[in-house]
Amino acid sequence: MTYFSTIIENEAINYDIYITQSQISSFKAYFDALCHWNIRINLTSITKTNEIARIHFLESSYLAHAIPSGIKICLDIGSGAGFPGLPLAVLLPNLRVHLLESSSRKCAFLKEVIRLLDLKTVEVLNFRLEKLLKEGSLAQYDLLTMRAISLPPKLISRMVEQLHPEGWIALFHAHASEIHSQLKRNLHVVDRRCLKIPQAAGRFITLFQRAGP
Repeated sequence: MTYFSTIIENEAINYDIYITQSQISSFKAYFDALCHWNIRINLTSITKTNEIARIHFLESSYLAHAIPSGIKICLDIGSGAGFPGLPLAVLLPNLRVHLLESSSRKCAFLKEVIRLLDLKTVEVLNFRLEKLLKEGSLAQYDLLTMRAISLPPKLISRMVEQLHPEGWIALFHAHASEIHSQLKRNLHVVDRRCLKIPQAAGRFITLFQRAGP
């Protein structure tokens, strides 16, 4: 077993997740592709194997155990290298995942990983969030995920307005995150759950559920 796979297998318990050998193999193929493509395009500034395993793969996977029941389709906004959307798709094969990414080169990488892992429930959307908002099609998603992105306040307000009634937002953030503060100000919630990410000082996942009509 490789160093990467050993970290995933040994440390998954710290993140309250169970990962099968098949899923570890999928993560390893994803990791190999990430390292190969990262030489040519800027997918991640994190390059140490142990940090990639923990910060990208295990922290993204931590969301899997916290996703509320009934979630069927997820939009990963600003997907970049595919975190958390692709790990969620590997761990939750019945979840439909759309990866929203404006960079054509990053989309080419995402499509290659989807092909390598044979992920039938994942689709890449090569455009900006503004296009979905203009079309009014954001309401089809039960869950929006956001990690390592920044959005202007006006865009957040429009996103919140179009969020599915009783839909969820999962935000990965540091303790004093501006986007977290903006969501708290703009979103009328019926439920909010803040999870401290294990093994990560000062990093959290907050799930917001929009109040129904």
